[in-house]
Amino acid sequence: MDILQNLCQYWWLWWILPALLGWLLGRAMMAKWKTRTEELEREVADWKKKHAGLEDDLDKCRKRSAELDSDLALERGRIREVERTNKYLQADLDEAKKNLEDAKKAAKSSSASSLAAASGAGAASSSFTSTPKPTPPPPPAPKAETPTTAGEGKWAKLKTNNMQIIEGIGPKMDEVLNSNGISSWSVLATKSFDELRSILDQEKYGTKYQIIDPSDWPAQAALAAKGDWDELIKHQSDDGSASKAETILVKLGIREA
Repeated sequence: MDILQNLCQYWWLWWILPALLGWLLGRAMMAKWKTRTEELEREVADWKKKHAGLEDDLDKCRKRSAELDSDLALERGRIREVERTNKYLQADLDEAKKNLEDAKKAAKSSSASSLAAASGAGAASSSFTSTPKPTPPPPPAPKAETPTTAGEGKWAKLKTNNMQIIEGIGPKMDEVLNSNGISSWSVLATKSFDELRSILDQEKYGTKYQIIDPSDWPAQAALAAKGDWDELIKHQSDDGSASKAETILVKLGIREA
């Protein structure tokens, strides 16, 4: 009975103990979730660092890709220049062979004429005048198509500062020309070989562009500035290779493949 009386006296303990246990349990749960939250925050921070690192790697890959594209364009330009030089040398060689054959034929003909003249000495000679045939009039020149310049209609996709339409100019060389005040075809068309050579031979570029031959760039730029695309494509493909201008026009959907 005393125990029951004591329990009744301290009835408020029956309310405090569950509340205390609940509070302790809540504190334990909060500590657990706080620890888990901190772990997740650390994981998020790690993933952010990894993401930033991957972004940096992607930027480096893009820059490297642009450099490789530029180097590839330079190498293609060098190959085209070598092929063009070989073509001219082959033409000179063929012409020299032809001149040699003509000289041999002329020598043989001269010897035969001398022998015939010696054997026919004293024979009567006769002269006659041949009537020249009238020269036919030259055929009428084909009507030239009207050049189409960039920036109008479907040509709006083609920008006049797209230097990479010129054979031998890639992304890196495009940047070099722009940084030296050459930002359009019309400007490039006015430059001489010596002016372009002085730009490429600047000390800040070292010997990187010494092998580049820019002698044909102004002629190509002049055709592009006039919008004479057929002539530009013909000019670029005269050595039998594909035209860079035609490839870009097809890629932009301006010209059919």
